[in-house]
Amino acid sequence: MIRFLCILLSASALLVAQPATGSNKTPVWEIVAVQDSTPRNEGEEGASDKIDVETRDGIVYISTTQPTTIKVYTILGQLITSKSVGSGTVRLTLGVRGVYILKAGTATRRINL
Repeated sequence: MIRFLCILLSASALLVAQPATGSNKTPVWEIVAVQDSTPRNEGEEGASDKIDVETRDGIVYISTTQPTTIKVYTILGQLITSKSVGSGTVRLTLGVRGVYILKAGTATRRINL
């Protein structure tokens, strides 16, 4: 009986030690479309900060008009991932649903997955 309890306790300890499914996924970056870098007119103010963020089915699509560094943080401020991207559209799969903060250049967006 004691041996059975020891086996049962060690098996339950193994179950507790393993992370929950989906919590250990790393972010995945994919290039969706590349935009030709055309010179902008001098009169176009704010064109350098042009960023569009869209979420569909738990995936974040980020479109930029010029090369920039994108950083994604948890709502508590912990850096999740960072990547320098060219102009165009990239797809980011975070793997875990939640609320995130995305910073690209001087633009900041809240993301709800």
